[in-house]
Amino acid sequence: MMCKIVGNKILFIILVLFSAFLHAEIKLTLRDIDGNRTKDAVIGKPFLLDVHMQSHGGTMRYPIIDGLEEFTAHKSGFQLNTINGASTAIYTYQVRIDKPGDYTLGPAHSQTSQGIEKSNTVIISVGKNNDAQKNSNILRTQNAFLRLTANKSSVFVGESVSCLLRFYYTSNRTNIRSIGGPDEQKIAGVTFYQQRGPVQGHEEVDGIPYDYVEWHWNITPTQSGNIVIPAYFVDYHIEKKRNASNRFAGLLGFFGHRIKEKRTYSNALTLTVQELPPTDKKISGVGVIKKFWSQLKPPTAKQGEGMVLTLGVQGDIDLSSLDINQLEGMPTSFKWYESKQYISGDTKLFEFIIQGLEPGDWQISPQQLVYFDVATKKYKTIQTNMLAVNIVKDDAFDTAATVSAQTSIDVSNKTDLQPLDYSDVWYKVQEKAIPWPWFIGILLLAFLIWSIFFLKAFLRGDGHTIEKKYAFAYAREQLKKLVENGDVASLYSIFMYVIAVRTGTAKTALSESVIRTLLQNAQFSRDEVSEWQRFFASMQSYAFSSQKTQDDIFEHAKKWLDILEKRL
Repeated sequence: MMCKIVGNKILFIILVLFSAFLHAEIKLTLRDIDGNRTKDAVIGKPFLLDVHMQSHGGTMRYPIIDGLEEFTAHKSGFQLNTINGASTAIYTYQVRIDKPGDYTLGPAHSQTSQGIEKSNTVIISVGKNNDAQKNSNILRTQNAFLRLTANKSSVFVGESVSCLLRFYYTSNRTNIRSIGGPDEQKIAGVTFYQQRGPVQGHEEVDGIPYDYVEWHWNITPTQSGNIVIPAYFVDYHIEKKRNASNRFAGLLGFFGHRIKEKRTYSNALTLTVQELPPTDKKISGVGVIKKFWSQLKPPTAKQGEGMVLTLGVQGDIDLSSLDINQLEGMPTSFKWYESKQYISGDTKLFEFIIQGLEPGDWQISPQQLVYFDVATKKYKTIQTNMLAVNIVKDDAFDTAATVSAQTSIDVSNKTDLQPLDYSDVWYKVQEKAIPWPWFIGILLLAFLIWSIFFLKAFLRGDGHTIEKKYAFAYAREQLKKLVENGDVASLYSIFMYVIAVRTGTAKTALSESVIRTLLQNAQFSRDEVSEWQRFFASMQSYAFSSQKTQDDIFEHAKKWLDILEKRL
């Protein structure tokens, strides 16, 4: 009996020790984007949440974190270490919170061999970063940083805001790899438009001279409240200067230690958006309209002859959404239809084709726009000048055959245009045709000349010369197709093809450093090489990421095709 009791105690001790051996533990910690422990974050700027999972035997499933679904978060890393049967897994999440306040994250749950394990909870304090002096001191210690600014912080619904993202750097060995940021389509309450860039420049910040690359775009808030534009980021690298006195510097550079990869984040922006005062008027825009004008060319025309009526709106307003598709107060003997509209600088132009059907002196009434003036915080009505028009009688013009006067014509259904009737003027024409033997002979002769031309080129051993000669013509033809389709991702392959053909370098051997050496050998200046590298990095970011198309990238591509054709 005594032996049985002792045996049970020993078995109990073994089970306790084995249970302790299989013990699992979960812990949550917070870090800033640079990897430092923190309890604070800035609205719109990401921070890191780590889930540490330790298991001394047994299994642990993927963790579930309470409260994480309320914020913008995604898994950004995973580490696993196993030593003597003990496993440590670290799941890292990148989290962004767009409203100030104190938030509790966790606990994290995981199904283990012993049941469900729970972690601790962590509290993150999210606020605005208004410490300008702190930012200034940080900038003095950085050789590269990213800044997001807007020309306004308090606006009305529908008011246009200009945003500027600028990447500052001090070293001419800095190369941008890619640029990224929040999904603009998922930012509630705001629309993005008129994106342009990159543009280069120089600026002194806190007494330190910087070069910069910047991107511009406009946004329009569509709802009231506080709207946060989250932080953007730039991935870049700084090429370390080779130490000529160190004989092993080249060997170390060969193994990749001369390139230092970095990522820097911008600040976030917060816009305070106010509702517009109530009104029963049809509003065309929100902002400040400097000028609303009209002109008619020519002011004198014959009956039925087309004239161009142009309306222009100039000012600080969301021109992309501004639309004028009706002409008010037109004479009943006139007909008109829309032609086109386009933006030129801070002015949007609307063109209409008008026709006078009856001779005489007429007047085109002033056209009106109602908008909310943010300067005076009042609704205003602005109108164009009155236009005089003279319609000259045309004896050949048959009024009865024209369409009855109307205020608008659907240009997709021009029923007023009648086909010409040639039914009573048919006559037989004897056309001379080339004999078939002659036609076939000409084709064979053309093919023979073409074959001899290419055969001579290949016999001379310079068949590559032909492809080299027409490389840029082919590239421009492909670029035209890309512009038509908005395919910015394929720009990278076009330039890799052109450089490979023109320099005689295998396309697979081309890299950023190889291209830089080729340009330097072609007598490109340091500034030109730096400009190329920024353009090259921009192309790469479009080719290997899901960024949206920026209009200026195609203009830069045309410019660089012209430059490379002359220098390579």
